[in-house]
Amino acid sequence: MTRRGLSTACVAALLLASAPVESAADDRTIIVLTAAERAHLLEGMRTYLTSVQEITEALGAYKPDRAAAAARRSGSKMLADISPATALKLPLEFTGLSITTHQQFDALAERAERHVSRSDLLGDLAAILLGCNGCHAAFRVETAR
Repeated sequence: MTRRGLSTACVAALLLASAPVESAADDRTIIVLTAAERAHLLEGMRTYLTSVQEITEALGAYKPDRAAAAARRSGSKMLADISPATALKLPLEFTGLSITTHQQFDALAERAERHVSRSDLLGDLAAILLGCNGCHAAFRVETAR
């Protein structure tokens, strides 16, 4: 299969997989936060996505220093922005996944700075995304009413 054919097949599979299923129950753990806490948490997730996108672009051009800078933005330093009151509302499993994700971004940055192979860095990125998918499959964030 050509690269273009593979891309088309991947897009089609993603569209089918993301189609709404009416009968599926949402059994994810609900995390209830204030509107401001939820907005802050979602802003952090958008930072993750921006980092992933920039890392992917940098690895495509094999610019490991750019990949490292993008990964650092989602590293452990982000944890300093979480208020203790919010942290107490988060399930331990969620907190553990969050800490692991930040540490994985830090590790990717360190390895990119050492100019490890692109395939190794892509493996690191895949592990990060696996954690993101697992967290989104396990939890949903709602606003307190």
